[in-house]
Amino acid sequence: MKARVEKALDGDLDWMLVELKKFSKFYGTTLQVFQNEENTRRIVQGIIAEHVAFVAWKGSERIGFIMGYCIPHPYNPDIRMLTESAWWVQEEHRLSRAGLMLLDKFTEWGKDNVDWITFSLEHHSPVKDTCLTKRGYAPQERSFLLEV
Repeated sequence: MKARVEKALDGDLDWMLVELKKFSKFYGTTLQVFQNEENTRRIVQGIIAEHVAFVAWKGSERIGFIMGYCIPHPYNPDIRMLTESAWWVQEEHRLSRAGLMLLDKFTEWGKDNVDWITFSLEHHSPVKDTCLTKRGYAPQERSFLLEV
């Protein structure tokens, strides 16, 4: 059965919260990224309603999602940015095309609606940089984290 990608809806929220807990563990920091479920629910609900979120499906099963914020650039509000905040595919579906389909849908939406799309990959992500560079993304910055 072929995967498909659809706009995330409020009905996807509970499933996304379960998966975000898995993402938080994958992220691998001392502090959990998604620790307060009420707070995370409010934030993700806002992203679904006001920003950009897509869910990958295989039949009637959700298997992944991507989401981000559509915001003006903080120093030049004439530049509209789409900034990825989470890209996740369930581990058992990572060898499928679902992740690429999510990335392509996110990128397509961005090309139609903003000036810049920013994307980050965790240092231990199975996704290679070429997955992004083949789609026109260019390395611009490197980010670092110091846990204190």
